[in-house]
Amino acid sequence: ELAAVCLPTPCHTPAGKLSRVLNEVMTPVSHAKLPSKAAPGQLSVLELVSLRGAQGMAAPKLRFAILGTPVGKSPSPAMHNAAFGAHLLAHNYEAIEMSNVADARAQLLDDPHFGGANVTIPLKEHAVSLCAELSRAAKRIGAVNTLIPLGNGRIRGDNTDWLGIRACLAPRLSELEHGGAGAGGLVLGAGGTARAALYALKTMGVTPLYTWNRTAAKADALAKEFGAEAVADLSTWAPAKLTLVVGTTPGNAGVTLPAALLTAHKPAVLDAAYIPRMTPLLTDAAAAGCALSYGAEMLFEQGCAAFELWTGKVPPRKAMATAIAVRIAEPSVPLPPILRKAMDADY
Repeated sequence: ELAAVCLPTPCHTPAGKLSRVLNEVMTPVSHAKLPSKAAPGQLSVLELVSLRGAQGMAAPKLRFAILGTPVGKSPSPAMHNAAFGAHLLAHNYEAIEMSNVADARAQLLDDPHFGGANVTIPLKEHAVSLCAELSRAAKRIGAVNTLIPLGNGRIRGDNTDWLGIRACLAPRLSELEHGGAGAGGLVLGAGGTARAALYALKTMGVTPLYTWNRTAAKADALAKEFGAEAVADLSTWAPAKLTLVVGTTPGNAGVTLPAALLTAHKPAVLDAAYIPRMTPLLTDAAAAGCALSYGAEMLFEQGCAAFELWTGKVPPRKAMATAIAVRIAEPSVPLPPILRKAMDADY
């Protein structure tokens, strides 16, 4: 026998708008762009969510932030606030200048409305100490860029930087007949982003791997940890093959590669720095005819992954890419391809 199921039915008249607001099961809605309502008293999703918020029925407003220094020019607040808006969430994402990871709890993590955080330089490696749990990737990388509250003050650390790097470089690798084997990948820098880059290249099957840093001891230590080879002097270095390069030093550090090396191998080059958009490394790589991937593209891809971890919702790529594009716009500099593609999408 079939059991009878009773569902509440909102009143389908203009006078029954409140019943639509209070109803939580299969509430019919209209769309703001329709020329007329499909039925008397019908509400759009935006109207429904706004009225439910006024009645105290909306999800709680949570705090999100990017932690590190400098973060004043970060596009992350604009990107994530646009994402929250696209999903009609009342959350707020801010930038909090912080040079000591010990300040994170007092300024954000212990807030009962803490919803999640991104971590940037110089805190990515130190932020591991804040976490009661680590994702498999974060544990192997040894650095976190995404913090997720578990309740009762416990934090889970994850790393989406490597996903952003992989998203930028995987299309370049797919063009090779033998994939990553023997392709050769170089990572410039030795901080948390460099660790994520090495992990990304390893998961893509890129061999051999090389590291370089101005402090040779740091490059050596990182190379040993990730099964790579440290490069002592870029000016005399002559690899058999070099297909991928990831720069992870600050944009104002002036780090680049010799023109002869770039011209000889024409590697695909990603610079994680997004200020300025054309860093010295990308400028020299472009002059040598190399394929470029931009820091803003990596920021976008890792941000989409972080948004999904925090909310469980599909990232609104169009809204997020548009928000970044507005923040990084420079006269006569075209938008990065990944951002342009996302902005042309339906969602």
